[in-house]
Formats: sequence, structure tokens, C-alpha cells
Amino acid sequence: MKKYPTTTSRLMMPIQLPPVTRTSWHSRIERSFGFRHWSMAMRIPLIALLVGLSQVQGAERSNVGSSNSLGSKLGLWEGVPDAVKERSKWAVELGIGVIADSNAAEFHTGGYEEHEGPGEGMTYNATVSYQIHEFDWRTKNARFQPTVELTFMLTIVDQDTGGTVPDVNFGALFRWRDFPWNHYIYTTCGVGGGLSYSFDDWQADIDKHPGEDRSQLKFWLNFQWTFAAPSHPEHQLVLFFDHQSGANIFDDGGVDSLGIGYRHLF
Repeated sequence: MKKYPTTTSRLMMPIQLPPVTRTSWHSRIERSFGFRHWSMAMRIPLIALLVGLSQVQGAERSNVGSSNSLGSKLGLWEGVPDAVKERSKWAVELGIGVIADSNAAEFHTGGYEEHEGPGEGMTYNATVSYQIHEFDWRTKNARFQPTVELTFMLTIVDQDTGGTVPDVNFGALFRWRDFPWNHYIYTTCGVGGGLSYSFDDWQADIDKHPGEDRSQLKFWLNFQWTFAAPSHPEHQLVLFFDHQSGANIFDDGGVDSLGIGYRHLF
């Protein structure tokens, strides 16, 4: 009888399939926006905001405002407690910061470092702000009321070399106040800009730009987050980041500071 070669060994061989590449929603976001390069300080507020906004559709059942608020009468969710609306338009803030050795872009990607050298030191801030406008944006289920403020900040720069330098800043700030978790922790986020004038050059500015002419007049960029108990929103913890730069107009480059403070609503 003629024998034929068996094919059993071939059939038992494992089949090599090409690797399957999964494209999940979060990986697409990371590639589109560079999310994987963001610092944890940037990821947490964004994630919390996205999760919270998904709950706005049914938020009228947990309205922060009282039954007397306009949002409640209209059946709309509101993120601003009534205790905030009862306050005046003035606020005062005191803060303490550290001089940074990174620019704003490096800070937002987790590259913050404290400045080391003759210009290292602290900043002490006193800020007065006045609310000049309150928006009233309404959707089908919610009412949003961000504000615009005028801000004036006096900074005393305490340096290891060069002594103390007064620095004044004036500008406007846009503040978002309507976060979905405000009935747990009243939170606001502010972004502002304006002009800054220093009565002398910061030593840190000289350290970072040796041999270059430095301008005492610069642009001012201010970021801040505030946190407070909903029952006492007038007492706020502030986390802030200040950036001063010549923006290739007054000079090239600038200085930064990061700190913590207390903000009081009158």
C-alpha cells in the first residue's frame, strides 16, 4: 500500500495572526492633544471637569441654589451658591510664592523647578479685585455665570541677592465659577492678563538672561484655582501661577512664580 506523508504536524502548528492594534477613545485623545505629556496637576482638573459635566443633564435635582434663586424658578442647574451672590463685588487676596526657574509651557508639562542662584527667593502678594461683569449663559438644563474682574496686585520680591523689589501688576481676569461639584467644594478657575512694572530688575531675570538688557515693564499672565466650603464661600484657598514676560516686545523671556494664598469675598 502506498503511504502518503501526513499533514498532522502542519495542522497542529499555531497560526500567527498579525497584532491587533486597539484604538481606544483615551488613546485617541492622547494623540490628538498630547495628553500623555501633561502634568498630573493639569490632568486632574480636566478629568474632574469632564466627568462632572456629564452629570449636568440631571443636575436640576441637586441644584446648588436655593428655591428663591432664578435658576431654581426656571428649573435650571446653577453652580454658584447663593452665599456668593449675596456678597459684594470686591475681593482681597494675600499670597506667598516661590520664584520658579521654568517658563509657563514647561510648568504645564510638569517641568517646574525652583530657581537656584543669586535670584532665588520668595514673593509676597497683596491683591485687590473688583467684579465688573457677570455673564448669564443658559442652556436647556443649566445656567452658567462666569465673571470678569479687574485686578491689582502688589508683589514684594524677596531675593537672596539684590534685596527686596516692589512689583505692581494690573489687568483683567476671567473667572469660571460653575463646576458640577460645587455643592461639595466651591471651586473657581481664573485666567487673566495685563501689565507688570517692577521698580528694579528681578535678579532671577538677570540670572536667566545674562548679558541681555532687561525691561522693568512686562506683560503679566495669571492663573489661579480657588477652593472653599459651599456654606462659607467667602473664605477661599488659592493656588496661583504668575508669569511675567517681555514677549519679544519689551525684552525676550521673563520670570515666573508659583504659590498659595487666601482670598476673601466681601
